Amino acid sequence: MQRFLQFAIRNSQFPLIYTPDPEFPIYHCEMSTKPQTSFAFEDPDDYGRLRDVFARADYSTSGVLKAIGKKVGTGQGDRQLMIRQCANRSPISTLIRLFVASAPVDAQDFREAIAPMNLESWLKAGMVGHKENQVLPLIKMIPLDPFVIAHDIFDSPNLSSDFVMGVGASTETLVKFMINRRSRLALDMGSGSGILGLFKSLSADRVILSDRNSRAIRFADFNIRINNLPNVECREGDLFEPVKNLKFDYIVSNAPFVITPSSGYLFLDGGSQGDQFIQRFIRGAAELLNEGGYCQFLCNWAHFKNQNWVERLGGWFQGIGCDAWALHGETLDPSAYTSTWIGHFESKESPNYGRLYNEWMDYYTREQIEAMSMGYITMRKSSGKQNWFHVDEDPFRKSGDLGESIIRFFGARDFLRTVENNDAFLRVVLKPDPELRLDVECQQSDGIWSPVSRVLRLDTGLGFDAKSDGLGCDFIARCDGTLSVGQVLQELAARSPIPQEQVVQAGLYVVRHFVERGFLRPVELPEKVSSGSVSQP
Repeated sequence: MQRFLQFAIRNSQFPLIYTPDPEFPIYHCEMSTKPQTSFAFEDPDDYGRLRDVFARADYSTSGVLKAIGKKVGTGQGDRQLMIRQCANRSPISTLIRLFVASAPVDAQDFREAIAPMNLESWLKAGMVGHKENQVLPLIKMIPLDPFVIAHDIFDSPNLSSDFVMGVGASTETLVKFMINRRSRLALDMGSGSGILGLFKSLSADRVILSDRNSRAIRFADFNIRINNLPNVECREGDLFEPVKNLKFDYIVSNAPFVITPSSGYLFLDGGSQGDQFIQRFIRGAAELLNEGGYCQFLCNWAHFKNQNWVERLGGWFQGIGCDAWALHGETLDPSAYTSTWIGHFESKESPNYGRLYNEWMDYYTREQIEAMSMGYITMRKSSGKQNWFHVDEDPFRKSGDLGESIIRFFGARDFLRTVENNDAFLRVVLKPDPELRLDVECQQSDGIWSPVSRVLRLDTGLGFDAKSDGLGCDFIARCDGTLSVGQVLQELAARSPIPQEQVVQAGLYVVRHFVERGFLRPVELPEKVSSGSVSQP
């Protein structure tokens, strides 16, 4: 996915989107006082006309960047720069000012930009307002190639409980984590405006978007139509209720996961105490996955006093017939967590900020919650065997197709299970991943450079790294795809002053770790791995 403007990607977090400005105010829909907006054209052919309008104007990720002239940042000054750069009244400049910068535009400029469509159809659809000789933005429409995503304008002091988010940082990251192998039927649960499901539609025969927020469903349906995606549909309801009789090859979710006493916002928390919403989600998803199917989601979990959080998190996956891998991101103490999330909808100057802060902190104290963690979790339906749960730290470096990296990790663990016997593992032939790199740090002493550290790392995908000694690096160098693990270890042992048995035993442990990390791959997979549990859904 091509990265879009920083302010557009992270519009739920930074002041560029919602900080009022006296010269260029941000307009918003007052959802609590106005009738429900349809987000639908009366004439179905207008959706095709809208796509033509965007195409002629080059209203795309690259087109917007070209019109602005630079990658602007997230401050209010950058927003004004964007408006200034788009002052030439061309169609793309008009669209950027209106739907990216959330600024009013001249009515005649807008009519020219959308021709042959008429202003009245846009007004009836609830996309814009009209005041005197100006057209006012009521929603955002952000190009995120190959789509355009419509969602609410983030105006912090005026958020309604049914506010529909756009592309936040968590959504952007989850899109990169998504497994894009072909699926017959996929689900985006808690879809909001439908971003994740739209991207999955590129690799699925059919996609269902579900959400309990009726406004989100209307936005999602609008996005399906403006992007011409006949293989995507919407269903309204809580959790898996709208799809309880279906089975899926793939489920993805960026559903409300924040641990709060009660926020009042549908996009923020799931309405359950603590992290129980995510626990319900996990159990429900496991029941609806086809064998070999994957479920990916972002979540928060609580750290309780005198309880190991890894053991507690792992307990959520017991008895559901799924393997699960959690990538642990950041951990925040209650005060930092509270300030971060309240800051999404209340400024620190607001009279409500102190009251909410104390309510949340009192809740965490009462529940004996000492910290909260964020992470990305992938689970795979794998019935009829002993399932596993594993936690890793989210690697700092990530690039390329992360979904394929995740599938390879599951495949590596499947493979290692087939060679748990050391004699079997010694017969395995391995080769390095093409993206494996070795970073060596040297220290100069007496005119000689001597290595002081060696770090193996993957250059693309999930960029895991690991420190290694010279023997470990030499082992990888000798894995040319023809020698077995046992043969390479024997060669190294013959050159080492360490007894051969110790080299082999220690080497087996290290090499298994290299395989799990993806540094080394088997040249051939056993039949039950290559054709069984790692087959694509």
